[in-house]
Amino acid sequence: MARDKIKRNVVVLCPSPLARRAPLEVPDARPPLHAYIVMSLLTGARTEELRALRWEDVELSGQPEANPPVPAHVAVWRSVRKGGDTKTRKSRRTLAPHEQCIDALIEKHARQQRDRADAGDRWREHGLVLVTKVGTPLDPSHMRCTESRSGQSCS
Repeated sequence: MARDKIKRNVVVLCPSPLARRAPLEVPDARPPLHAYIVMSLLTGARTEELRALRWEDVELSGQPEANPPVPAHVAVWRSVRKGGDTKTRKSRRTLAPHEQCIDALIEKHARQQRDRADAGDRWREHGLVLVTKVGTPLDPSHMRCTESRSGQSCS
């Protein structure tokens, strides 16, 4: 191979893995931070902006009957930074989310409703989109963690 130091490529001796014929489709297999991941990738919103996102700033269906029609949108105006504003005044923006973002947020809202029912008196309402299983705001460590060593979800 390179510079005649290796006579053969040993990877050729290994069998290649078989591809799955169909993707695994399990409804609850998505990680708790699925909405965060999708929103981050498809909107470019910063972590500190998404952690501060409130349901009141999210319009998933829009207002098609309005004149002119109002599309679905997400207002990214807040941040968990000191003072609560986004990085700069120009950073305030209202985004037209991709269909996958809308689906992820609808799924997140349903999951949050289930978590609220499961938590009962332990639930702490903050109106945030991204919260723990008991409704408390996420801290930066939650954004880096998907599973603890015990196999329990971090959020």
